[in-house]
Amino acid sequence: PVPGLYVVVAYPAEREDPASTTNLKYKPSLSVDPAIQWLVVTDTGLTAYESEDGLYFAVRSYNSGKPLSGIKLRLLSRDNTIISEVLSDGSGHAQFAKALLLG
Repeated sequence: PVPGLYVVVAYPAEREDPASTTNLKYKPSLSVDPAIQWLVVTDTGLTAYESEDGLYFAVRSYNSGKPLSGIKLRLLSRDNTIISEVLSDGSGHAQFAKALLLG
């Protein structure tokens, strides 16, 4: 699959002709709200660790298990303002200092 953000929308189905035993075509029922699910397809695995010094991350490939370098991580505030950005290093590690987490 191609990496990205996807949405799946599913409606219950109804038979076009409920009395027919041979007509197996279905049409979506628009009389009810659909089920909606967001999907993220990625090869990037992210593990977070909190310590007295701050917030640490290990970034790895799901496919190979190897560390990923140069991955940009952003620390966001509650209103989605970017507080800080870091890149994962050659070992797939990144860190946000404790002071950044205090608000």
